[in-house]
Amino acid sequence: MIAEELGAKLAENVTVRGYNRSRHADYALLMQLRYGNGFGISISGNGIEVFGDDHGAPISVRELRRKIQQYYTALAVMEAAKELGFTVNVVQENDEAIVLDLMR
Repeated sequence: MIAEELGAKLAENVTVRGYNRSRHADYALLMQLRYGNGFGISISGNGIEVFGDDHGAPISVRELRRKIQQYYTALAVMEAAKELGFTVNVVQENDEAIVLDLMR
């Protein structure tokens, strides 16, 4: 969903290039940027790390990290809700949050 919004392609095990720097990423949102080829995403026990040269990009590294965390949290809540017998009626997204309407 995020890749579609940004017009990017999701890839695994990629080197992300930026201004004077390259770095390996577990996942990447590949797109043509002024100083690079997209955003890298690495996941470890310490959480989600998002990196890339966002100069001229449609979204900043900070905003992308927040958006990924929102989607991950919404998916985790939807899975837990299903296990507890709830049905997800509506999923609404706005600039601030993802809102889930649950029904039992």
